[in-house]
Amino acid sequence: MAEPKARKAGKKKPGRFFRIVDKVLEVTSVALLANVIVLMSFQIVMRYVFGTPLTWTEEIMKYSLVWLTFIGSVLAVREKAHVFIDAFTNKLPTKLQKVALALANCLSILFLSILAIWGFRFARMNFSNYSLITKMPRGLVFSVIPVCAVLMIVYFIRSMKEEK
Repeated sequence: MAEPKARKAGKKKPGRFFRIVDKVLEVTSVALLANVIVLMSFQIVMRYVFGTPLTWTEEIMKYSLVWLTFIGSVLAVREKAHVFIDAFTNKLPTKLQKVALALANCLSILFLSILAIWGFRFARMNFSNYSLITKMPRGLVFSVIPVCAVLMIVYFIRSMKEEK
């Protein structure tokens, strides 16, 4: 979703921390998507050309999609492209719109805080469980939950600071 030029002109350049995190998120999401595409293509060739499907590709693709989904959520929060029902808030006066947006952001931060806490516990609990095929610790896969929840909280806070 592109922002109007007038809005971009007044937008402050993100700090070093956010530039680094933004770059890591963007590169990681592209790498994960490329990984899924390459593995899926490889799986199709192995299954239909050679008649021997590989099991490990499916597991890696599944884990890549999980990570891609959560990283995509962080990017959506960063771009303010997350779901927000504005049909109701657009009918409110400007001051109440700001209050509704602040309330929605605070509720999102509360939910993400709970998700981060329980996601951390869930990931830690599953580091001793290994996937059947790749023998990867499942906690590694589930660690995306608290990491991305914390990143979304950081982006919500940044967004709230910018709106003041």
